[in-house]
Amino acid sequence: PKDEAQIKLGGEPARFSGIVVDAQGQPLAGAEVLVHAISLPHDGGRIFFRLGHVHSPLRTQSEHEGGFQFEGLPPEAKIGIGARSEGCAAYRGGDSDQWPRPGDGLVITMYPEAAVAGRVLLDGEPVTGVTVLAHGQGHVSWGETGEDGGYAIAGLRPDTYIVRIVPPDDCAAAARTGLKLEPGQHATDIDFELIEGAVVEGRATMAGTGEPAAGAHIGAVHEALPGLPHWADADEQGHYRVRLAPGRIKLYCYHGAGDSAKQCEPK
Repeated sequence: PKDEAQIKLGGEPARFSGIVVDAQGQPLAGAEVLVHAISLPHDGGRIFFRLGHVHSPLRTQSEHEGGFQFEGLPPEAKIGIGARSEGCAAYRGGDSDQWPRPGDGLVITMYPEAAVAGRVLLDGEPVTGVTVLAHGQGHVSWGETGEDGGYAIAGLRPDTYIVRIVPPDDCAAAARTGLKLEPGQHATDIDFELIEGAVVEGRATMAGTGEPAAGAHIGAVHEALPGLPHWADADEQGHYRVRLAPGRIKLYCYHGAGDSAKQCEPK
């Protein structure tokens, strides 16, 4: 027999409304506003339903005076709001503890999009197909180099960025840190020169037995990139190898489902 599901209906539906404005505080018409997630009370906490930033079924457009609204949502809901408008950086809202509740007056400010661009070179020659990442506060955007080694990452919001690449095998490159972008700023010549770099290698073993920790995940965190480790997996004998730009690093090791991170000191 099939399981029966009970659905309880009740309470007044939630209504959210607000306004979209530009960087000068003027109403912005025609912006696409969407709900990318919904949070509801559950067992003393909250449960999240992800709708996505691209294909969310809950979307609308701001009206002539910039206004928008969503109706018929569950009582006590909190929602994650996103917005897009041509020539502006995408708006993705804040952390879930900052999501609005019904009745909150929402003001979404859209800023002119910023961008970064540059080239990736090896011995002065362009390198094709390299992924370039721009890390802001809680968000990341990316691009890829073309035949001329050039890349461009547009649609960035005002923030301070770390720009780095995913280098080809046997290469490394120093990241660009502390890149502050103002609304509408286009930072060019953010170039990367591939170098041989430094290699960290060793062996991961099980404490107490000395057996190889096959499949262990080794994270090497460069001092210039806290929170952005380079990963390598140990082979069947526990050996691992990771290449980075020169500098001080910390090593972390995970092994097995649910294993906690253990900081290791290179020997």
